Order: sequence, then structure tokens, then C-alpha cells
Amino acid sequence: MTPQAAHIFSAKDTSSAGEFLRDLQNTTPPTDDADYFTRRIVRSALVGSSSQHYFFKDEDGRFFGYLISMTPLAMNAKSQYLRFYGSTNPDNFNRLAEHAIDKAKVMGLDELFIELADSDKIKSADIERIGFCKCLSEQFISIPMTLYESVERSFRSDLVAVDFQKALVRPALVESLCGLYRSGFKDVPVCLPTGDISSSFIIGEFSDPDMLPLCSFVITADDDAVAFIQVVDRETVRGRTATVELVIVKAGWRDLRIGRYLIEAALSAIKEHGYRDVLMLVDDSNQPMLKMCAEFGGRVVDRLSSYKLSIRA
Repeated sequence: MTPQAAHIFSAKDTSSAGEFLRDLQNTTPPTDDADYFTRRIVRSALVGSSSQHYFFKDEDGRFFGYLISMTPLAMNAKSQYLRFYGSTNPDNFNRLAEHAIDKAKVMGLDELFIELADSDKIKSADIERIGFCKCLSEQFISIPMTLYESVERSFRSDLVAVDFQKALVRPALVESLCGLYRSGFKDVPVCLPTGDISSSFIIGEFSDPDMLPLCSFVITADDDAVAFIQVVDRETVRGRTATVELVIVKAGWRDLRIGRYLIEAALSAIKEHGYRDVLMLVDDSNQPMLKMCAEFGGRVVDRLSSYKLSIRA
């Protein structure tokens, strides 16, 4: 199947981001995450990677899907993350997948990765049929704000909690945050092989329009970032929802209830900003976090699985 349109992003050419976004918004049906993924793809280009975007039409000229292949978070140059959108017709998905695999072979890649939620139209059987194997499983947990009690909580006097609105205007703290993100991300359960993550990419993540800076917090000790929680506003099937994107605590500062304090601070701020619930994505192996979410009235509303395909000869 020959792609009808392709856009290749590079660090020197991000002007076509608007054109790509318009293409996504004009698809039938339009994709809810088009704007977010366009911004994220442009940030991927900032670290020297390239992304390919293909829109597919059938023989009658009707749109049936798109394929995005990119290398976010400075992944290993031999790996790529894929995002598919297609109709419920398995044949259409297979055509998209075959194109992605053929392209990866030509590029000399070793691995392809894709994430799939239980609620997605593409099912695990479709992924596994073409050779992808599950390598990570996570739970989407919804915590209703109506059940969460916001109370004043005391914390260690030598540690200071700063919201991101204040943190991002302090250059020294921003650099410390980038270092914590870089080092801490290696401890986060992911199947994607990460490399060195540039500060420009990280600052882009923290400055994204979806970010909720007054609901995201940094714990500092002598102006050094030792932990942070990142909360964003995302489009979901239930409308705009506050989502906990990342919780990272620096090595040497763990097992001190800092993570719990951050989550409680974020939940209180989220409730104050009028959100009815908050979503958290928690790895199946993170039993302490799963237990904490249950204490707050959380329930599993979806699951996200990561799949990997080795394409080395």
C-alpha cells in the first residue's frame, strides 16, 4: 500500500507540524490526541531524531488510517515507537503494520514498540498475530475527587514543596529537575530503551499546554530537586481529565513517604481546580502505589500493555 501523504520531521524543519495537525483533525473520525501527539513529535525532533507520518486511503480515496513512527525520549537509534490509527477492519490494520515493518527493515532498525489499551479498537490478537510480544502491563486507575478528603499535612521542615509554576522560572531548579528526570526515568518501568534525554525535550514536556503547573509539585532540598509529580490535562472518553503523568523520587530519598506526600498534594490541588476525578497509570509490579490508590478509592478503568517486535535478521 503506497502512503498518500508523508511528513518527515527534523530539527531544522518543524514548520509542517501545522499541516500534519490539520490532516489529523480532518480525518474521519478526528483523533482526540492529534494536538498532543503533534507537539510531542516536534519535541522528539529537537533531540535529533526524525518522525514519519503516513495517511492511508483505500482504492476509492477514503481515509482508513494513519501511522506515526518516531524515536521519543532519545531512544536507542535502532528502535522506534509506533502509533496506529485505523478502522476496526483487521485488514486495514495489517496493511498499516506491514508498511511499518517493511520501513523499519529498510532503515536497519532492531526493534519496534507499540502501546495498546484494552479499550482500543485494535486488539492484542491483532498485534500478536504479526509478531509483537507483550513486555509491560499497566493499569489506568481512576480516583474520584468526591471521595478524596483534602486536609492540611505536615512535612519535613528541611524539604520544600514548590509548584511547577514557581519552579520553572528558577534556572538552577530547572536544571536540577532535568537531571532528576534523566536519572529517574531509568528506574521507571518502561519497555522502550532510552538514551540520553536532552534538556530541551524535558523542558518541552514540562511546558506543554496540557501541563497543570499548579497541580504539579517539586520537592527541593537546598534548591536541589529530590522528587516531583507531573500532572497533565488530557482528553479521555470521559472528557478532559487530570492525569498523573510521572512521579519520580531521587535515589537516596526513597522510602521516606515523599512519593505519598506528592500524590496527596497533587490530589488536593486537582480537587481545588474542580476536577471530578484523576487518572493514574501504574505498573502491575508497583504494589505500594496500587495499595495507595485503593486507599484513595481508586478503581481500575482500563489497562495499557506495551508490545515489542524484534526485526533483526
